Amino acid sequence: MRKRKMAAVLLAAALAATPVCGQFAMRAEAETVSQEAVGINVIYHTQQEILDRIKSDGISMTDALTFGENPVTTAPYSAGSLSQATLDSALATINQIRYIAGLPDNVVLSQEQNAYAQAAALVNYVNNQLSHTPTKPADMDEALYAQGYDGAQSSNIAMASWQNRSLNETIMHGWMDDGDKSNVDRVGHRRWVLNPTMGATGFGAVSGANGTYSAMYSFDRSGSGTQYGVAWPAQNMPVDYFEASYPWSISMGSSVNADAVKVTLTRVSDNRTWSFSTASADGTFHVNNGGYGQTGCIIFRPDDVGSYSAGDSFKVTIEGLDSPVSYTVNFFNEESVNGSQDDNTQQPGGGNDGDGTQKPGGGEDGDDTQQPGGDGNGTVSGGDGSVSDNNPQPPGNDQDDDQDNNQDNNPQPPDNDQDNDQDNNPQPPDNDQNNNQDNTQNDSQSNSQSDNQDKSPAVNEIVVAEDGMYENVVVKWGAVNADIAASAQSSGRNIDVIVGRRAAVPADILNQIAGRDMTLALHLGRGLALTITGTDMGSENTEFRVNLVSSTIPAQTAAAILENTARSREFSFDTEGVFPFRINMHINLGVENAGRTAVLYRFDSVKGIMVRTGVFVVNENGQAMFGLEQGGQYVAVVEEIRESREYKVVPGDTFNRIAARHGMTTAALKAANPSVRNINKIRVGQVLKID
Repeated sequence: MRKRKMAAVLLAAALAATPVCGQFAMRAEAETVSQEAVGINVIYHTQQEILDRIKSDGISMTDALTFGENPVTTAPYSAGSLSQATLDSALATINQIRYIAGLPDNVVLSQEQNAYAQAAALVNYVNNQLSHTPTKPADMDEALYAQGYDGAQSSNIAMASWQNRSLNETIMHGWMDDGDKSNVDRVGHRRWVLNPTMGATGFGAVSGANGTYSAMYSFDRSGSGTQYGVAWPAQNMPVDYFEASYPWSISMGSSVNADAVKVTLTRVSDNRTWSFSTASADGTFHVNNGGYGQTGCIIFRPDDVGSYSAGDSFKVTIEGLDSPVSYTVNFFNEESVNGSQDDNTQQPGGGNDGDGTQKPGGGEDGDDTQQPGGDGNGTVSGGDGSVSDNNPQPPGNDQDDDQDNNQDNNPQPPDNDQDNDQDNNPQPPDNDQNNNQDNTQNDSQSNSQSDNQDKSPAVNEIVVAEDGMYENVVVKWGAVNADIAASAQSSGRNIDVIVGRRAAVPADILNQIAGRDMTLALHLGRGLALTITGTDMGSENTEFRVNLVSSTIPAQTAAAILENTARSREFSFDTEGVFPFRINMHINLGVENAGRTAVLYRFDSVKGIMVRTGVFVVNENGQAMFGLEQGGQYVAVVEEIRESREYKVVPGDTFNRIAARHGMTTAALKAANPSVRNINKIRVGQVLKID
């Protein structure tokens, strides 16, 4: 079972079980190799022992987020507290992960650390911004803010744009993912969870209209673990806990010379080999010696590995360390170990398809989060949508680089705190040819080319209006229904339908995907696509209508957010009402803007202002994705990195974001602007010097 997709990029693996034939021999051989691992010092557990532990824990990645005392998110504020059931389930998830990795699995809850984490979640929620150095809400008590600030500095943090995200999912598929580009070079969240010396932790979360903000206290070293060579995936790895988009990592416990290290990854079934070094890598490769949990972390992710399946084995060898390291990773599930599966047996990851499981990300990555990823994530990170922050700083090294990219990205060691909190949701596929509609329009207009061209599947004879939107599309919903039914046994499937600016999705279509790991992608034209994921929906749905109309945002109001932008896109719904479920809007902002920050604003027609509602880092395909809870008029902008040595503050800016955008530390920007006495009180239109 996979985490909820949040805003765009972590591609989920299809976790297909390998046929039972030959599994027992493979398992025995793999475990023998694993026990002969060289150069690592962790506790070895067999696959059966891990399965027994998972069943004994009885936890699910969808265990409900519940509260012992509800947080109060308006003045006078109250942090509230998580229920004991939620705290116990989250702690069991942490200890189960540590057991699988071969670490001491006796971490306990600390009431003090729970309080820090809960206050951190509250302050970030109230600010509606994920940060390890949050600003003080004007009407918040100083003591509560101080507790939240200290907690945020000392915790993994995450944000998902939807309410009541399971804390277990944030842990497993946000912080343990860390595969988004803001986290993959350090996998800091993961390393805090896998810190051998962790003896206690605490958790906090706040959920409401701003989404779900979570925190896990990380700066504890009261444990007695002395393990090194801590790997994820572990030697015996539940296949549902690790996706192809997740990076591999191993922390050696001492500094690693990046230029000397060479990693070789070999798939046992076909002897395919991937090699990784700073000189050349068959995928992603990083070495990080920062202080996230355990130092000396080697990170690698193979390209074109496909999905991981139960029964797959991979041999890892690492050269260039003080002594050689080698170990084997064996992916497994209940069926691959025991040959059959009781329908009532809880699988690794918990829950069954269709139970409302939230999916990634990292990231993630999406939300107003991404993700951790979410802030992952966020995770997830992933992403949101979700996900995950940019790792807490080791004590004494806080860097106020609170750039908001939505998917929680673990606490940072010194000089590396990039709060890229993007959530990571799936993009509508570029090549899936499931276009279930009548296409009877003028073919000569079907190839309208511009930098706003829709990236949805190719369709013949679709009329493209002057504004780039598809017009007069007649959808064969019966064919769509049949396509969904044919995919009943598939998970992570996207069903793509070109609908144009107006669409009425029948209730039976929505009820077909409700509760399932399936996404309906509605392509509107002009590089816009709206996606609905089954796990975001209830079981009983009515017809869902979409009607995009022309914007009526006053030009002077829009100008306030357009001044320092490289690109902008607007879209407006004919209603401002709340949607019956969460939707995600994918926007093509151009490949030339890849890596830049996109910000989504919504027009508040009552106050006559533009309100910042989401942040996303444009991916390599030029796509951004934002989670939407209601209609209205929106404008997405790509922030311009100004070459000028001066910068004019615009709505939504913070001092920390401005510094990060220009490659400066907060302290450096403050030094360049001595007239700024309080960095939390800059004003729109104020000019700052950029040195």
